[in-house]
Amino acid sequence: MTRHCRIGVAVGLASLVACLTTAAPASAQNVKFFPAETEVVLTVNFRQILESDLLKGKKDELALLKAIAEGFLGQNADAEKYVKGLSFDPFKDLDTVTAVMPSSNDAAKALETKGLVIVHGKFDGAKWKATAEQAAKDHGDVIQVTRAGPHQVIEVTPPGDTKVICVALANPTTLLVSHNRAIITTALAQGTGEKKAELKKEVADLLASRDAKSSVSFVATSGALDELSKGQNVPPELQALLQAVQIGKILGTIDGFNGSVTVGKDIDFQMGVGTKDAATARKYAQDAGFLLLAAKGLVATQAKQNPQLAPLVDVVKTVRTSSQGSTFIIRGQVSAAVLEEALKSIPR
Repeated sequence: MTRHCRIGVAVGLASLVACLTTAAPASAQNVKFFPAETEVVLTVNFRQILESDLLKGKKDELALLKAIAEGFLGQNADAEKYVKGLSFDPFKDLDTVTAVMPSSNDAAKALETKGLVIVHGKFDGAKWKATAEQAAKDHGDVIQVTRAGPHQVIEVTPPGDTKVICVALANPTTLLVSHNRAIITTALAQGTGEKKAELKKEVADLLASRDAKSSVSFVATSGALDELSKGQNVPPELQALLQAVQIGKILGTIDGFNGSVTVGKDIDFQMGVGTKDAATARKYAQDAGFLLLAAKGLVATQAKQNPQLAPLVDVVKTVRTSSQGSTFIIRGQVSAAVLEEALKSIPR
């Protein structure tokens, strides 16, 4: 087998994993696989997005996405053969993808060394087993099939790279992916009940209060965000949030944040702030309610002077505050009409 073919096979199989893991709200069946150190959770609900009003009936757009995916795999015959052998169609069989990792000042490194990606969908176990064994037989220098108890673990090592990608099918609806084999084996044991999954209380509370049916959601503890603030090249968009974390840390009242965006006919958004107890969450909700009244008046006044702010008035009107357990929640909506108006102002 030529080096070019080996690279093609490795890239093809790694690309399949990448397609699954970037599609990245954690469902209950996924939470049981979470490592105990989990402090950051990011999920993309691929199924909800495909079935949303935004894409419903958009046959041309979906056909284009499929053509791009097929064209990418078609660049390597071996990779295309193995992917077809799995009988897995992301546009029909993929539901959600969740990435979890511990706190770190280097998010990319944390995901690479201790992260876990959980892909939820419909998988044919027999075909995955047979395809993996055939790929390992054909390309043993790139792919190895090992065991973790009753489960098959596929290890892919791209040529010239020391980072192994471990993939394991935990059950017919759950695929696990990680660079760390120990993370995979522990997750498999938690999935079967052999080992108990133990999440930190603040993480469990933040997960419980997020919108589980959203298109995209995230959860991050204040500790994780605090660590991120110590890293290099912190995105400007996170600066305000990280400053709020620092204030909350000093006051001892904020445990973390969650957020979600749900795509439908309109776009619903939610932001949750984990606090030390239910009483604090209720107080935050009440105080924020008064601030919202003032903000609505201010935005309305500014919109009279600047017509471009008019859509913002409609958005602010939808914002509501509430509390759920120890989490203070802000919810709002961007209507299809407001979104359309906003898009008109974007230069072509």
